[in-house]
Amino acid sequence: MILYLSALAAPSVYLKRLEEGSLTGGYQVQRFNGSIVRGLAELTDVTALSALPFKRGVAAPRTDVCEAGARFISIENTAGLLHKPANIIRLVREGSRVLSEVRGEESLIICDAVSHAASAAALRLSKKFGIPAVAIVTDLPEVMYDGRQNLFGRISASLMKKYSAYILLTEAMDPIANPKGRPHVVMEGLCAPDSVEPRRPHKSGPRIAVYSGSLWRESAGLERLIEGFRLAAIENCELHFYGTGELEGDILRAHEECSAIRYMGSLDNESMARRLRECDLLINPRPSDADFCKYSFPSKTMDYMASGVPVLMTRLPGVPSEYLERVFLIEDESPSGMAAALSEVLSKSESELFEFGEEARRFVLTEKSYSAQCRRLAEFFREALGFSMTK
Repeated sequence: MILYLSALAAPSVYLKRLEEGSLTGGYQVQRFNGSIVRGLAELTDVTALSALPFKRGVAAPRTDVCEAGARFISIENTAGLLHKPANIIRLVREGSRVLSEVRGEESLIICDAVSHAASAAALRLSKKFGIPAVAIVTDLPEVMYDGRQNLFGRISASLMKKYSAYILLTEAMDPIANPKGRPHVVMEGLCAPDSVEPRRPHKSGPRIAVYSGSLWRESAGLERLIEGFRLAAIENCELHFYGTGELEGDILRAHEECSAIRYMGSLDNESMARRLRECDLLINPRPSDADFCKYSFPSKTMDYMASGVPVLMTRLPGVPSEYLERVFLIEDESPSGMAAALSEVLSKSESELFEFGEEARRFVLTEKSYSAQCRRLAEFFREALGFSMTK
């Protein structure tokens, strides 16, 4: 049995809270942790225990439901200054109930260790019941806050170093999150193959290259991408931007000078996934020399590849070679280098681009599905901790 602590809610509870407007986002947390829980639930019994990211001042009751093959318990949330310590107390109390119900059975605790409340509760439960606790490390507080983390960031960083084993997004995370050299495995992401539709047929009209995501300045490489597209001057091709951020005005001004550069606004996740499948090239120009890139695997990489549309991106250090072999690479990240990469890729035939994108799609849907990745985790738990999954 696995007790999984994070900010993950049951799908129905999350949608209800989202419609109420009571949560502070959390879609990526739900998606990532939800995929892991779904994959683990194919192999053993899983209870997902959470303190949800409610907006300040929101009170909400405890929920306990069974969905998607797992049990989901979300603790009561109280409005007020003491809700953070109250969350730890309630997580320990609920976790104790769950583990007491299966006392004598082989058990394991897994925790999304970025949350100090979940982490404190997971380590307390691990000590109380004498069972190992595994940290999932999706971010490093030392990197998230650029060395200036607040009290809770410092607590999270300290607690993160006390686990029995680690699941990391990148190998570079290991010496920071796991200075004691305990067992670790790298799992950069997961794909849900039953939620990915085949790519839609190419429509008539110009070829469309797309960037979707946060419209940051230098940290996203978008200004160099805009200039590179201008320099490339590719006939019958447009560059579309989706998302929000400080560069919206710059993109609109770029459109005045080059009508093929267009700002398309922001779409919900389902609509964006559908739009990606209708395009010809998906681009991630994030600068590879940014320090944080060593410690991150952009979920955009998995989403782009799963669409079946060919991907053009920089050689990010946090992305393993097995992915980089299945994308087109921007080796020179200057505007002229981006222009050359765009020209080379978009000069290829439709059939060549289609087959290249399909190969990337087949790879992530089979090798990086939540089922495949959780089978890897099961083997890691068996070898590193002596924990064997049984259903």
